[in-house]
Amino acid sequence: MNELKVTGRQEFMGLEIPVVLGGFGEGKKCISDKTVAEIHGMEMFKVRERIQSNIKRFQEGIDFIDIKQRILLADTLETKEYYIALLIKLGYAKQSITQAEHIYILSERGYVKLIKIMDTDLAWEIHDKLMDEYFEMRGEKHFYEELSPELQAIFAHDKKIQVIDKRLDHIENTMTIDYGQQQELRNIAKCRALTIIGGKDSRAYTFIYPSKGKFDKPIRLYGRLNSRMWHDYQDYFRINSYRNTPAVRYEEAVAYLNRWTAPINIQLDIEKANADEFDDYDVLN
Repeated sequence: MNELKVTGRQEFMGLEIPVVLGGFGEGKKCISDKTVAEIHGMEMFKVRERIQSNIKRFQEGIDFIDIKQRILLADTLETKEYYIALLIKLGYAKQSITQAEHIYILSERGYVKLIKIMDTDLAWEIHDKLMDEYFEMRGEKHFYEELSPELQAIFAHDKKIQVIDKRLDHIENTMTIDYGQQQELRNIAKCRALTIIGGKDSRAYTFIYPSKGKFDKPIRLYGRLNSRMWHDYQDYFRINSYRNTPAVRYEEAVAYLNRWTAPINIQLDIEKANADEFDDYDVLN
């Protein structure tokens, strides 16, 4: 068996996961059941249960290594301490190492088999991302070490720039509009609503729908128009408040509000109110 070693940590889906090489071949990446549990938002014992209940599908030494069993079967103290030290580097607590019946390290192939057993859309989505961002880089370190110090420095600098660019992209894509932009969107929405309803001097602006019962809350046509506009806006941008509009989509948000049109039912009510064609209604003073 190739020696297992933790060579560092890698950012993945907001987590810092350990990079593990060896075990299934020199320079090959593998992953612990603890990391799988963290990435997939599962409890560690449930990951182990999935493997153990389908153990006939997995081949030891090819799909998985049971580190706990290697500790129990270690013929020297040095071997036992090596595995325990490895697990501690992987983030396992000493107590959990002692209490666990199995502690699995999965190869790329073993991880794929586990995903087939899970078989959920989320599991496959995480699988695709992990394969792209973790397992695909399996030969990088060996290649890097063969470069001259000058080229290593160039690659290191380039990698830092990539990390910075990635963080800036993340900030840009998650940043929401500021207070001034929020005010501007409110003003645009107000102007658009007034234009559609016919202005403040129109009958539709002050129109209140007839009450169906004495305990019914009065519904103002202008309020209904505004509510529908912001409902459509939030639905289009997939947000729960206009305040959460992504900053990178601000210009799109301005264009959306300027072009928004009320649905036909509200348009007809506006026409009827302005033409004084409702049978019974109240008007605000």
